[in-house]
Amino acid sequence: MSSRSDPIPRSATARPLIRTVAAVMGVVFLLVGILGFIPGVTTNYDQMSFAGHESEAMLLGVFQVSILHNIVHLLFGVAGLALARTVSGARLFLVGGGIVYAVLWLYGLLVDHESGANFVPLNTADNWLHLALAVGMVALGLALSRDADRRS
Repeated sequence: MSSRSDPIPRSATARPLIRTVAAVMGVVFLLVGILGFIPGVTTNYDQMSFAGHESEAMLLGVFQVSILHNIVHLLFGVAGLALARTVSGARLFLVGGGIVYAVLWLYGLLVDHESGANFVPLNTADNWLHLALAVGMVALGLALSRDADRRS
């Protein structure tokens, strides 16, 4: 029997890891979206277009970005932070977001990078990053949601 002065067990107050991971991912996406608008961090900044493969701006000199691409990162970050407030939301963000990135990876493989269909825009570096995000986010979402379910 516990008294009122006994500390609350850590497991009762600990934030599930899946929520923390989703929040961190949300912050990372927000930062990437912001950095895409900073000259110097984004090379060829003066050649950034709203959308399309014509945008020559490169985040960190590697990843092709546009205004639309940066806005998508910002919105994805906001979604991650909002969904990280619950275990089910965090799971949705990680697994659902990972699936979105898998589709984006496939799209990047199939679309001609010099065509109007490459409206985001995407380059080879983006494609590899999208694959890594897809695998990582889905794996984290599934593994950590199992852990969160066991703790509840």
